[in-house]
Amino acid sequence: MKTLTVLEYAQEIGVAPATVYRRIDRGELQAICEDGVKKIVVPDEKHRDTSAIQHENLVLQEEYLKDLKRQIERLEVQNEALLHELQESRQREDGARQRADTIILSLTRQFEEQNKLLEDMRQRSLWSRVKTAFRFAAS
Repeated sequence: MKTLTVLEYAQEIGVAPATVYRRIDRGELQAICEDGVKKIVVPDEKHRDTSAIQHENLVLQEEYLKDLKRQIERLEVQNEALLHELQESRQREDGARQRADTIILSLTRQFEEQNKLLEDMRQRSLWSRVKTAFRFAAS
């Protein structure tokens, strides 16, 4: 009878140690405790049935696929949350851009009106400009 630590056994069959512990808990693997260390009882190779090995590999593959599916589902949820956050961010940026455009348009109109008034003032006589200035100051 050959024994391997959980880590050794996991490395030998190419799975994570957590998978080995799950298989022990389900009774699929026989384990003993030697000097406070959990070890897997591994039958000699000549006693192992090839169908048992194939079954073991299938079980491991199924567990691996289940783990992958869970990871994919978790990543899909994270992806959805990030997409939603990105959309909200773009909407905030669009709103800020629209406000900035509105302010620029308003300032441009005011500038044009001031230029028209200035041009109109330049075309008037000095006396007319003085009267307008006093009227503007009085109001």
